[in-house]
Amino acid sequence: MFIFGEKDIEANLLAYINNPNGISDGLNYVEDCDGVDAYRRVFKMIFEALGQSQHYKMMTGKKIKS
Repeated sequence: MFIFGEKDIEANLLAYINNPNGISDGLNYVEDCDGVDAYRRVFKMIFEALGQSQHYKMMTGKKIKS
């Protein structure tokens, strides 16, 4: 479940990774507006919603339980 402001962070992250130029255009992402922890939390939630928790854990170096 999203907390206040996380829906915007999700939209920003998805717009950023779908940007064909691979750079911030300043419209969907502002570097200093939100805390890093909020972006990390939403990033993890996106992977969980897609059923890709193991991929997230692999990328972040977390141990995967067998």
